[in-house]
Amino acid sequence: TTFCPGEHVLLKVTTTRGISFRWQRNDLDIPNADLPYFTASQSGLYRVIVSDVDSCADTSATVLVTVLSGPGASITANGPTEFCRGDSVLLAANQGAELTYRWQRNGTDIAGARQRTFMARLAGGYRVIVTNADGCPDTSAVISVSIGPDADVALSGPTSICAGDTLTLSTESGPGYTYRWERDDVHLSQATSASLAVTSAGAYRVIVTNAIGCRDTSDVIDVDMLPNPDARISAAGPTRFCDGDSVLLHADTTGIVDVSWLWDGSAIAGAHETHFTARTTGAYQAVVTNEFGCRDTSDAIMVELYPSPEVDAGPDVSVCRGSDMQLGQP
Repeated sequence: TTFCPGEHVLLKVTTTRGISFRWQRNDLDIPNADLPYFTASQSGLYRVIVSDVDSCADTSATVLVTVLSGPGASITANGPTEFCRGDSVLLAANQGAELTYRWQRNGTDIAGARQRTFMARLAGGYRVIVTNADGCPDTSAVISVSIGPDADVALSGPTSICAGDTLTLSTESGPGYTYRWERDDVHLSQATSASLAVTSAGAYRVIVTNAIGCRDTSDVIDVDMLPNPDARISAAGPTRFCDGDSVLLHADTTGIVDVSWLWDGSAIAGAHETHFTARTTGAYQAVVTNEFGCRDTSDAIMVELYPSPEVDAGPDVSVCRGSDMQLGQP
């Protein structure tokens, strides 16, 4: 019945003959406490009054519940909790006789951090668990430490890109941050956000400055441009022909590892040969891919199919052998 703050003890009635129960603390009724048990979490003298069907009542002896005092954990920062990389701040817990300390960062114990003070050099949420001589612990509120900025650069893909493609470089963002992007040590004056769309080769880096003037420079990101193929197609014959005819289209295979064909802008299923036989009116193109995975689409060749003429010789007729008859219009 003696315990630390936040704990409790379950008090239970020992008789089985009661039908109503009234719990009291320090001689005062406890609201809504009418069950044969009560969870006590405050200091005081507890007792229960039990009544039977004949309204006969009996009052229990009192039970003393003592809630010990906690150490009241708190943290004081002896300096700014937002600072530049390489700096630090001293965090100090409350003082008291026979107190012990356990520091945590982001909810995890910090190895060896058992003193009243702790020098924080990393960003994160710090708190301290203080235990007094009675063994009662208390956990302080979290104090946040910010260190910045961090100019690490994230990439949207490989640093070798095909001509015409885009690689996005992005870095940490934060309130009051400013950005200076450079290519080959030259300032890109229009690049002022946390990301940069790269479409040309070069050595890129970013310098990030936060609201209190702290600065960090990223590592250099080398971007290479891969050569695109040159997609060209030709027709092996006339591209205007009668119904039932066709024309063979050829793609230039120089430096090419894959070909696919388009008809009026849509992919032709299964058409991956270096040639294609066109039998339908439309615009035909080839999409070619080189060994680097870069693609190019050829100019279109227009194919036009002439419809066959329709001939009507008239209705069927019967004639006598040896006689003649004119068919069609005179």
